[in-house]
Amino acid sequence: YMLEANCESFSDKNIGLCLYASPSIGSKWPKFINQITSIFNNSLAKELEFASPILSDLDVRFAAMLAKKKLNIVGIELCENTFFFGIPIGKVVNQDSASRYFGKKTIIPGSDHSTIVKPCSVNDHAHQVLYDFLCEHKFINLGHEKVLPKYPSLFDRYSPDFEKYY
Repeated sequence: YMLEANCESFSDKNIGLCLYASPSIGSKWPKFINQITSIFNNSLAKELEFASPILSDLDVRFAAMLAKKKLNIVGIELCENTFFFGIPIGKVVNQDSASRYFGKKTIIPGSDHSTIVKPCSVNDHAHQVLYDFLCEHKFINLGHEKVLPKYPSLFDRYSPDFEKYY
């Protein structure tokens, strides 16, 4: 929403967008937990439902913005591999919802909706994909190593060396 609604503000920027199991058109799981969310009046869960009006509108507007090439934007989309705790009952965000905008999808082996955004180390597949993306598109230039030996992760904590990326 931020990029689409403020296109002019970003028109002179190089943008890298990394979507990790992003529910671009929603998830079918909020409908299953609707009873619980209604007790707590959780409006966010309703907005994340598959084909919700807010996500459908945002999906159409964002896709149109990309098609018109209004911004200099590159991106990657990573998909979760399994449900929480490896339970084989589907995914929180299916691949159709998580990979809509940038072509090639990347499935992160062994990941679920929570762990995909919480790499355990610089050797974790989710971290390596992000690092490779940043290097490939020249958002960072730290050499050709597959890991960052000096830092435990790219953005785990503030460091003056990474100020320009915050």
